[in-house]
Amino acid sequence: MKIGLYGGMANNMYVLSYALDHAGHDVCFIRDRNDHYAFSQPVWEDCPLTLLYNKVNESSSWSWDKWTLLERTHNWRAPEWLADPLEPVNLIAGNIEGNVLEHMQTCDLNIVCGVIPSLTAAKSGVPYFIFPHGGDIRTAAGYHLPKTYNPLKFYEHYKSLIKPLRIAYKNAQFVASHDPTGVGGSIGDVRTRLPGIKFERFSIPMKMESRWQCVQRKHLLKKIMISLNITIPDAENILFVPSRIDFFWKGQDKFFRALNTITDKKVFHTIVSGWGSDFQQMKKMYNSDSITFLQCAVSKPILRDCFKACDLVVDQFTFGTFGTSALEAMSCGTPVMMWIDRDMFKKQHFSIPPVINVQSESEIRQALQDIIQGSIDLEMQGTRIQTWFNENFSYDHAIPEMEKLIKNYFR
Repeated sequence: MKIGLYGGMANNMYVLSYALDHAGHDVCFIRDRNDHYAFSQPVWEDCPLTLLYNKVNESSSWSWDKWTLLERTHNWRAPEWLADPLEPVNLIAGNIEGNVLEHMQTCDLNIVCGVIPSLTAAKSGVPYFIFPHGGDIRTAAGYHLPKTYNPLKFYEHYKSLIKPLRIAYKNAQFVASHDPTGVGGSIGDVRTRLPGIKFERFSIPMKMESRWQCVQRKHLLKKIMISLNITIPDAENILFVPSRIDFFWKGQDKFFRALNTITDKKVFHTIVSGWGSDFQQMKKMYNSDSITFLQCAVSKPILRDCFKACDLVVDQFTFGTFGTSALEAMSCGTPVMMWIDRDMFKKQHFSIPPVINVQSESEIRQALQDIIQGSIDLEMQGTRIQTWFNENFSYDHAIPEMEKLIKNYFR
């Protein structure tokens, strides 16, 4: 069976392609040439590189010639299973969508992520399933509506986007997610707004690495900071906030207010990503030498080293589930502080990750105090979280589960 994958968002389909290829499957990863954003490029997944934050959003308008030059500069080479829709199929010149369709039609099954990939898969005539990233399925569910009081514009939005996207979801063999809300999170449970759609639990298999010892972590952290031209002071625990600073979507304001109450600044030092809609507000509310701001976005190889080097990753406190960053931290045995909606996970019979599960400012403050007092042992937390990751997302466990699911639907 030849498996096609299409969709650039967060490189999810690219990561899944690596896993499928590792398991010996015939893979056709179709590069998403509609998405120019830095975090959606294969080079961002494979090569160590940095990008100034003001260039990250600009990257969405970069030409493909500029991206090709950057890839060559960093010696990136496309895997043999990557199909590029900029190159005509069968030597016949065509547009990107036409070339994507032709690649899809050479496959027996397509896995897609994102709005355009879902709509394209629905046109292909080939069986497919959707692994949504969030905004795509919430759009289909009618959560992200245009800000207009004009009924004609509203109807046009429904007719041109929501309706065909819902049809694409309905015609999929199933919709897959590791999130019990279907990636609706705090916005809402998309399952209730998309009746007639089959949902299945699906975990993207990810590589797992052993947890580094404390001394090794400190050496690695020093090496990373030198490469980024950053100096950080010694502290008992290095905390890392990898996501953009966005109080609405991430709720990090609660964490920073709680952190501000810790008087002993030698206990924690926090490395924070230096961008996001609320970054400037965050800097005003917490001005201390116990926080270091990254000056640039770092690609996945550097980010994974950051996860390995820190003592605790701080994720989100609003969404109730985990995303890519938390999983990548778990994959190397780094404990994660975040909010998991345990009731929703139990309702859907999903395995609950053993994170430091807190949501309110007072709960976060208490967890930080528990770390100081030793009632929360971060080394033990790391061992527990990696055991859970191994049982749910590692190659050894997630690939057989994925193969079983595909076999049940595609024979």
